[in-house]
Amino acid sequence: FAGIDLFVWRPPPSIDVMPSENQCMVEYHSRNIDAPSSSSGWKAKYVVVGGIIAKPHIINMYYNKKDYDKAVADTLMKKRKLSVKVKSWSLQGARLITPKLNFVHYEEKKEPWYYFVVSTSKGKSIKIA
Repeated sequence: FAGIDLFVWRPPPSIDVMPSENQCMVEYHSRNIDAPSSSSGWKAKYVVVGGIIAKPHIINMYYNKKDYDKAVADTLMKKRKLSVKVKSWSLQGARLITPKLNFVHYEEKKEPWYYFVVSTSKGKSIKIA
């Protein structure tokens, strides 16, 4: 695969932007760009890019929306340390490895899972389905 460079761009105020956050299946433990061999190789995470408590080029992953809401509350109360666990990576210098969605079909799942892969500047492969 030839990668595509990701560029972080802050649109001017004249452009309406809809923030996106949602529960996704993710895998981020390997540098490999292939999907895990079974669905148990993925983890459910609440994924937020940018948002109220992060810069626009940061991708954060929480256990669930409740943990994200707690992190927002902790930040707004100016707590020195968040009370929830957060996985965080910078997308500056990252590359989109899969310009078209890949898919994997696990035997125990009815539908295929579509995913994309982002490679961070440090070489970490983040797969999001």
